[in-house]
Amino acid sequence: NCWSYSSEFKILYNILQDFRDVFIHRQGIPADELLDRVKNKVKSRPCIIVLDEVDHIESDKILYELLSLNICLMFKKACGHRQLV
Repeated sequence: NCWSYSSEFKILYNILQDFRDVFIHRQGIPADELLDRVKNKVKSRPCIIVLDEVDHIESDKILYELLSLNICLMFKKACGHRQLV
C-alpha cells in the first residue's frame, strides 16, 4: 500500500518481502540494489505487481523502473491528472 510505503526504497523493500527475500536489511542498502534484486526475482517468470494508493508515491521514478523490468503493474487510484489503470 503506497499510502504507508510511499518512497522508492519502501516500495521495493515490500515487494521483496512479498517475494520472501529475507536477507534484506533496511539500513545501508541503496534502492538501486533493491531494484536489482527485484529484477533477479522476476527475470525468469511473468510477474504482476499491484500498487494500491499509487497517488501517494513520492516519485513516479519507481513506476518507470518497474516497467523497465517488463513487470505488469496494476493501479487502483489516479496518479496526478492521469488515470493509471
